[in-house]
Amino acid sequence: MKGNLRLSVSKNMMYVSAQIESDGENEITGTYIYDKLNELGVKAGILSDNVTTLVMLGMYDTEMIVAEGKQPIPGTDGQYTFYFDAHEKEYKPTILEDGSVDYSIHYKLVKAGDLLAKYHPAKPGTFGYTVFADIVSPVPAKELPPLQLRGVVKKDNSYYAQTDGEVCYQDGTLTVNNVLTIKENATNTTGAIHYLGDIHVCGDVLSGTFISADGNIIVDGAVENAVMTATKDIIIRKGIFGRNKAVINARGSIHMF
Repeated sequence: MKGNLRLSVSKNMMYVSAQIESDGENEITGTYIYDKLNELGVKAGILSDNVTTLVMLGMYDTEMIVAEGKQPIPGTDGQYTFYFDAHEKEYKPTILEDGSVDYSIHYKLVKAGDLLAKYHPAKPGTFGYTVFADIVSPVPAKELPPLQLRGVVKKDNSYYAQTDGEVCYQDGTLTVNNVLTIKENATNTTGAIHYLGDIHVCGDVLSGTFISADGNIIVDGAVENAVMTATKDIIIRKGIFGRNKAVINARGSIHMF
């Protein structure tokens, strides 16, 4: 067929389309199209099947892609996998059948040696090219900053608990802390507090409260008519006012200031 061959290059230089216009006297063959592509500087991604189809169709004003570059494939950024709920912020104690409250149910407790997190390094992407054989670089994959560790040990790209306790991830810091902190008074409305670790009460322990710790109990305030048992030491900073009814048991020592 005779006509005029019009070649169009996309703005991103990833595609070349061909169209045969009727107002021309050129004999349009596959060889003719290849020669014109070569004159244009197209060096990569020529679609020979499409060239053949365009010629065989013998149709004017039918646009077809005859060369296609390869888009770069972006890499994968580095990422952490956490083996606990690293994003849950608020924990409310659960009331047990006997009316007591067990804080340990809602704290993310781990054992020494437990796998806490694993880092997956960034993977580089794949380079692409234009129809002119120019290399197109992928978007660089980013590594994440290393975690800050407290009570955690890193081996290769894995993170393990160094001790039993509560695991917490916040602002890039991975912590295992075996201290349960009660930031206010422990009251009889709080109920019984059971914890596999140390307990730190920042306020007072009021009457009717039961506290049991598999570790130390530290009370910044005073203790009223309450029951406290610890497998290690009990420290009470402002004394006991239990009216001879408070029960304080420790396998270690009891300290009052």
